[in-house]
Amino acid sequence: MLSSGRSTSAQRDNYGPLAALFLSWGTYFVLFWPQLFYLSEAGDLIAGWRIIWADWALHLTQAHAFAFQPFIHVLDNNPIFAGSNIAYPFVTNWLSGMLISAGTALDTAFVTPSIAFSLALLFSLFIFGRVLTHSGWVAVLGISLFFLSGGLEFYYYLGDLAVEFSWEKVLYPPHHYTFLEEHGFYWKSIILSSLIPQRALLLGMPCMLLSLTYITARYQTGFTGTSYRTLFTVGLATGFLAIIHTHSLLVLFLICCCLFISDLKNYRFWLSFAFGVSCTALPWLPFLLGDNTSGFMQFHPGWYGASEGDSPFIDWLWFWFKNWGLFFPLCLITLVLLFIRGGQFLGFGSGSDGKQQPLFLAFSLLFVLANVFQFQPYLWDNTKILLWAHLGLSFLVAQLVARIFNKGYPAKVIASTMVMLMVFSGLIDLVKSLHVERESHTMVSSGQIELARQLRDLSDPTDIILTPDYHLHFITTISGRGVLMGYRGWLWSYNIDYAERERDIKAIYSGATNTNALLQKYAIEYIVVDELAVRDFSANRAYFESNFATVLSNREATIYRVDD
Repeated sequence: MLSSGRSTSAQRDNYGPLAALFLSWGTYFVLFWPQLFYLSEAGDLIAGWRIIWADWALHLTQAHAFAFQPFIHVLDNNPIFAGSNIAYPFVTNWLSGMLISAGTALDTAFVTPSIAFSLALLFSLFIFGRVLTHSGWVAVLGISLFFLSGGLEFYYYLGDLAVEFSWEKVLYPPHHYTFLEEHGFYWKSIILSSLIPQRALLLGMPCMLLSLTYITARYQTGFTGTSYRTLFTVGLATGFLAIIHTHSLLVLFLICCCLFISDLKNYRFWLSFAFGVSCTALPWLPFLLGDNTSGFMQFHPGWYGASEGDSPFIDWLWFWFKNWGLFFPLCLITLVLLFIRGGQFLGFGSGSDGKQQPLFLAFSLLFVLANVFQFQPYLWDNTKILLWAHLGLSFLVAQLVARIFNKGYPAKVIASTMVMLMVFSGLIDLVKSLHVERESHTMVSSGQIELARQLRDLSDPTDIILTPDYHLHFITTISGRGVLMGYRGWLWSYNIDYAERERDIKAIYSGATNTNALLQKYAIEYIVVDELAVRDFSANRAYFESNFATVLSNREATIYRVDD
């Protein structure tokens, strides 16, 4: 009877919180996604959020490349830099490409997987939080702290309301408050800056969390009843993270290293898992590594909180207090309590001592590493490591808040106030983002989509097109054909040296004497001349009209064929 009672209690602690999670955050994702990316009645492709307008151009490009080019050709020919490896975890875009090639509408091919990945993320976050905290409700609290992360930015929101209060400002905040660079705030809303625009992350997180949850659960039981074959099989599946979301695999590796060091007696189990991961991850590295990987990792202490003042460490602490708000000191307090008083003191349950410390130490180490090294050319991309640190520590802070909440009525008020202070800034930005009618931007017009499709019908799948490097150029994003050089901002962030190619493109567009030689050098089949080519590359329209045959033309652009 006792065992049955415990089982029923455990089920209630799963079903109730899980239902609440899906009724709240699940409803948000299901209703929000179709408003973020859609085709208008006029046939224009619309982004309901400015970061989708900025970031999804690359995803559109890759998805159409996979839809209309041979698979291996895409891996060997980066759709935005012909002749270079793809150098990007591509599975999410490959899936959308397969939907497009099967005849699925463009917006549906992106929105439907995003909804599915979001729901999978909620489930994986819940079971991971449940394994960590042994409480379904604490897991839901930790997930909400993670989703609504922010700092002290709400101070400026309240200031704006104090200057001129209106319900309009309450319902539609005048700014996005989790990124105020001029005030030293760089920690953006995780949902709006990471989960929504970063499609690879949206699939990579649930995949990584399912693997980490299994490993954590086995680790907590000392691998009792676990076979080497099972761990090897889980490792094989986990290795595909290399092409789903490479940063998630890197984070998993660092966390497992920490757990392995604390559990050397079970080294054979850890090696079985690691061998499985290696078998499926390593073969993809030649495609994922770019032509120039030097300089990716640099010593850069402090992240954006680096200071040259008299007290750099104090300045750094103040930076993180501003950016993470009350969450940051609560992390420090809870970590100290965990290592001094143990897991049972914080309510992690019996048997937690010696098991929780290494895991939360691993998440803390991720935070430290991202504050010591710069992992990619664009410094802000360290958030791809920092968000994992924030996730793990969110469950730790949630455990402390729940412990306080259970101490009586005054403590409940204190705990609730603490939660509100931690999520207020993130909630402000979330409210603003719901007004998609005010946040929408046209990505590609119907006329551009039609011209890109006409070029696709006219050209061969492996043809190379010369276009301007605008990130949302319709040929790059929609045609499903490789371009000589895409958006230079992306190429820089991937550490691709494009200087020579940029000079050659300018020479071609200007109609230089060596134009024909350059066209043969890069095997260019079609040249696109539009207002962007004239503005950014000084394209000589008269030269192309005189020397090349026009194959397609409308008010958007003129496309010329390069004769053999």
